[in-house]
Amino acid sequence: MNDSLDPEQSLVPLPRVEGRRFRESIDRSRRGRTRVLGVLTVGSGAAYIALLPGALNAATPLVSGSYFMAELTLLAIFLLALVDLWTPRSKPASGLRPSLSRPVDVLIPVVDEPEAMVERALTSAACLEWEGPIEVHVIDESGRLSIQVRARELGFNYLAPAREGCGPGRSSALNLGLDRGAGELILVLDADHVVRSDALVLMAGYLDRSGVAFVQSRPSADTAGGDPFGTDAAALTDAVQRGFDGAHSVLACGSTALYARHALEDVGGFAEGNLREDLATSYALHGRGWKSLYFPYSMSRGIPPANVTELYDERGGKAADALRIFLWDNPLLKRGLSWRSRLGHLVVGLGYLWAAVFLPVFLLIPVWAYVTGAPLVVARGGTIGLARLGYFVLSALACASLFRGRRLGDQLRFLVGLFPSYLAGLVHAVTAPLRRTRTGTPRRSRGRPATAVLWLALLPQVLIVGANLTLPIYALARGLASTLLVAVNLVVSIVVVWALWPLLVEGLRQRGEARDAVRRRRLGGPPPRHDEAADLRPAGKTAFQLFDQLQGERR
Repeated sequence: MNDSLDPEQSLVPLPRVEGRRFRESIDRSRRGRTRVLGVLTVGSGAAYIALLPGALNAATPLVSGSYFMAELTLLAIFLLALVDLWTPRSKPASGLRPSLSRPVDVLIPVVDEPEAMVERALTSAACLEWEGPIEVHVIDESGRLSIQVRARELGFNYLAPAREGCGPGRSSALNLGLDRGAGELILVLDADHVVRSDALVLMAGYLDRSGVAFVQSRPSADTAGGDPFGTDAAALTDAVQRGFDGAHSVLACGSTALYARHALEDVGGFAEGNLREDLATSYALHGRGWKSLYFPYSMSRGIPPANVTELYDERGGKAADALRIFLWDNPLLKRGLSWRSRLGHLVVGLGYLWAAVFLPVFLLIPVWAYVTGAPLVVARGGTIGLARLGYFVLSALACASLFRGRRLGDQLRFLVGLFPSYLAGLVHAVTAPLRRTRTGTPRRSRGRPATAVLWLALLPQVLIVGANLTLPIYALARGLASTLLVAVNLVVSIVVVWALWPLLVEGLRQRGEARDAVRRRRLGGPPPRHDEAADLRPAGKTAFQLFDQLQGERR
């Protein structure tokens, strides 16, 4: 399937080029351009920030100080990311065949996913190609008889953590499967993902290299019906992880990661104490000196969040995990990390912290200016404006080159629109240190959320958009702010509304669907049919065919 591969890399053999790395010569010009733009961005940003202390409004120290810290932190994150992503790495789509077919354990943790969804995952796992011994372990926290029966029909090992005396949570479930298996390689597959039949063949060879603990494939979701929430996360999957790969410090991030058993045993198994095991496990492995690699192709495809509340659960949980590590086991203080790995984990934590704390500052400053009539900048306004414009243009060009231009605007909207979930993640991280956190939390049941829940989830964005649309008119009508002040801040308000609008539109559409569903139930009509309710048992189909079937259903 072409969409499971990098658009710039295909299975067609490339001409022989010089250089130790794959695509070394081909990517050289892009890397050079990105580095030049990145250095210029840092220079222009430093010059801009140097001008701020003498230009900001000293009469409003809280607002001015918050704005200065927001700009300073953003530049620091960009600088650290530029260093960490200085040398990205590519890999051929043909993968790396293993020198020998070692025994493999496939771990599929099940929480509360619909049975048809689990059926897809199990059927695709049964199609995995591997010359050596392979054993699939279905670890089912829900303890459903139907899943047990289906697992055993396929010849899989079925485990129910509650019956085994294990605590709740994904990490405990994975460790149960790890203890019951004996495979030298461990493939983790989410219960809502369909795996490619050749995933093991393509990835296993990288674990033949000395010191490699795991190889992470590119996360991918079925977005045939559109991707209103930006779940593709191209900035992470197409740029950040490639940069981390250059330092052998890739982050584990979800389904279809292939681990070496001896590496997991070295750190005591999958990490417990976070909401999910992936980030914390890679952090523990890096702390013990293990390496990790990135295979930038989709080896599985999952079901993306169906609504805003599910999206909040997913992204807020990831933010909580990263921030909990940042606050309670900071990369700057953790022993055993290489400097590049330390830098990568630091960038992730700082990025979530900025999105939770400082991003709202940019969204609310225009609102503050309209209401109070107080300017943020009181001196050298023209110079500050030109400096900020130049810094913005250079940073946009640098990010477009760094992130390969992959839906950069959508990624920005995705970051801005989800600030409440990042803030919730920060609160969770502060109030639940690693030592007091459950080993994991079950995934929210998939379905249509109540309209009240949707309204609550979207309330911060609704208030901010409403204020940025109405307060400029109100400020002019009541004489609260000068025309020049309103005009300057209106530019920022337009950007704020542009960034938040897609999430609001999609959320309100879902609210209408949820309201219609409630009305149908009250009138005694049939409930709406979900794709997940379909009975799918395509015996003998390959993972690629299952991918096509998923796409056809979404269409």
